Amino acid sequence: MRLYDALPTSVEHGGKTYKLRPAWPNVLAAMDVLEDENLPDVEQVDCALDLLIAGQHPVDSGLLQAAIKALVPSKEKSNEPPVMDFEQDCELIYAAFWQTYGINLNERRGMHWCEFFALLKGLPEGTRFADVVGVRQMPMPKPTKDNAEYRARLSRMKAKYALKKRGLSVQDGLTSMFNSLKSMAKGGD
Repeated sequence: MRLYDALPTSVEHGGKTYKLRPAWPNVLAAMDVLEDENLPDVEQVDCALDLLIAGQHPVDSGLLQAAIKALVPSKEKSNEPPVMDFEQDCELIYAAFWQTYGINLNERRGMHWCEFFALLKGLPEGTRFADVVGVRQMPMPKPTKDNAEYRARLSRMKAKYALKKRGLSVQDGLTSMFNSLKSMAKGGD
């Protein structure tokens, strides 16, 4: 996507155009649905499509792939460990948006996913969210005779802010979701 491109509001699939529901809560809810191991694959696809596509639509993993691809251009999967989790970090993200942009996310539930994602990626140091992510990303230095206290403090901070469940970076979560859909499509779902 280029800076001057309009944000995607529809997707083409199977010779038809479908209107997207690109608000950030819909995309996050679709991610949750697609990670829900208690739902059968077909139900995951149907629920995710209901969240992302306005109006009538077929239950088609190819359509879901197209919607996700329109909203989130795929990039190479990172080998880095996850550094955030939308559920665990929700209060920090909310506060960081308020602090940095003056945006109350509860009042901006219609914000387009691409806008939300760009603002999330742009959160600066000095917000509690960025500070916590920074601690999670900080490498543990090798022990020396002079850094025992620093290593102990960093270890305590890493434990305090560690992800309590399988967390994914935004891009990795969406890439994982996209790859799962690709597998479903190849399997004939």
